[in-house]
Formats: sequence, C-alpha cells, structure tokens
Amino acid sequence: FSLAVDCSRLSDEKMPDEQKQDKNILGANKQRKNSAEYYSAQAGFTLIELMVALAIAAILISIAAPSFREAVDNNRVTSSANEFTASLALAKTEAVKRNGNAQVLPTAGGSNWGSGYKVGIELNGDDDFVDTVDGKAETLLKTVDDPSGVTVSSTMTKIEYDSMGGVSSAGTIEFDADYACMRTISLSISGVNTVSKEDQPCYP
Repeated sequence: FSLAVDCSRLSDEKMPDEQKQDKNILGANKQRKNSAEYYSAQAGFTLIELMVALAIAAILISIAAPSFREAVDNNRVTSSANEFTASLALAKTEAVKRNGNAQVLPTAGGSNWGSGYKVGIELNGDDDFVDTVDGKAETLLKTVDDPSGVTVSSTMTKIEYDSMGGVSSAGTIEFDADYACMRTISLSISGVNTVSKEDQPCYP
C-alpha cells in the first residue's frame, strides 16, 4: 500500500511538467501555422513583377512569330505548287490515254490562276468541258479551289496537252506568299515541267 501511494505521488508530481510540455508543443504548432499562412499570403506577384513577366513574354513572342509564319507560308506555297504539278500530270496522262487534248484552265478565265483552276478533256476549243463532239464527250476531270494565303501568277491563259504529251506553249507559273520562298513551275514545249525555289532570304 505504501508503494502504491508513493507511485501515485510520483505521477502527480510529473503532471505539471507534462502539461507544460504539451502547451509548448501546441504553441509551436500554432506559430508555424501562422507563419505558413503569412508567407502564403505574401507569395503572389507584385504589379512590377507581373509587368516584367509580360514584357519578357512579348519579346519572346515577337522573336518566334516570324519563324512560325515563315513555316506556315512555306508549307502553303509548297502544297499549292505540288497540287498544281499533280494536276499537270493528270492532264498529260489523260491526253495521251484518250488520244486527244486535255487542258488546265483558270476557273475565273483569263490568266487569273489565283481564283482556282480546272482540269478537263476539251474537244472543240471552247474550254467548257461540257460538249460532245463526234460521239465523244468532254470531261471535267478535276477542280481546285483558290489556294488560301497563296498568290498564283502567270501570263498563260491555259495549258493544253496534246495526244503526244506535249503542250501548245511553254511558260511559267509562280506560287508565293508573304513569308515564303516563291516556287516556280517551268513548263517546256515537250510537256516536261520543273519546280524551282527562290533563293533565301525570301522576304524583307
């Protein structure tokens, strides 16, 4: 019994120290919490920092924009020139296969190639691809819309292939855009065409 009393007394004597230690721990945790909330509130950008960040972003965009525009325009010009080359090949093949004439014409007439063009079998020279001559029907083979963002220019009003694969007249057609290197398709009397690219730099 005496031993039990002594142990109880010893436990009672320790209680104030344990409570004090617990209080200190709670106080430290509260202080850390208050500090975290303070620094969290101070973690945002100031107006000056935001303005500097925006200025840097504007400089980076101004540097990257011409390169991006150049890539887009060059891709457009290349695609347009390739499409026209494929149309020439179609007209030549059909002229030889059908033992007749095939034409590539500006849709808007004249030499306005920038508004699109069409490919067809022409038999009587009126360039409409809708007639029937001696039991043979003219045929519209393909139409191509105006190439967006690309300037197409030529002095030729039409390209006509004969049954031997040659053309009635030689000429050139140019494909260009603001930030692109111009492509030029050169067409010889024999019906052979070549594509050349403008030397760099291609724009001011």
